Amino acid sequence: MKRRRPCDAEPEDLLARALEGVEPLRERPRVSARGPVRPRAQEPGAPEFDVTSDGEAIEGRVRDLARRALRRLRGLDPADTLDLHGLGAEEARSRLEAFVRRSADAGHRAVLVVHGKGAHSEGDPVLKGEIASWLTAGTTGSRVLAFATAPGRLGGTGALMIFLRREVAANR
Repeated sequence: MKRRRPCDAEPEDLLARALEGVEPLRERPRVSARGPVRPRAQEPGAPEFDVTSDGEAIEGRVRDLARRALRRLRGLDPADTLDLHGLGAEEARSRLEAFVRRSADAGHRAVLVVHGKGAHSEGDPVLKGEIASWLTAGTTGSRVLAFATAPGRLGGTGALMIFLRREVAANR
C-alpha cells in the first residue's frame, strides 16, 4: 500500500482551485427552503395549515388532510377563475376573500386564482408571497381545505388551485 504524503497547500487554496471557474446558477435569493412555512398569525378557532414552498411552487393543506386526498383534489377542474394581475395587495386580498366566499357558497370544490409570477414587480413578487397567508386566515381559511400551484396548462407557478371544504359549500 502506497503511503500518502502530506499536502503542502493550505485548505483555502485547495478550495479556491476546486471552485475555479464555477459561477452561481442564479442571482435571485430563495424565498424559503422546502419545508414548513407558517402563516403569519393563527386566529383562535381557525384551522391549522401545513404550508410548504420552494420559492416557486407552493402547497398548503389543512393539517389533518391526508396527502392522498390532496392528490385526488388535484384531478379536479376549476369551476371558476379569479385573475389578480395588476392589483395592489389590499385590493387583491379583498377580491380573493370575496371570491372564495362566493365560490364556497356556490358549492364549488376547486377554483383557480391567477396571481402572476411577479415578473413586473419591483423586488419580490407581492401577491405570490402573500396569498398563502390570506388563504389560511380567518373565515377564508375556514372555507379552504387545500391549495397548490396550478398545473402548467392552468398557469403553473403563476396560479394556484384552491380546494374548498365540502361541508362549508354544502351549508351555503
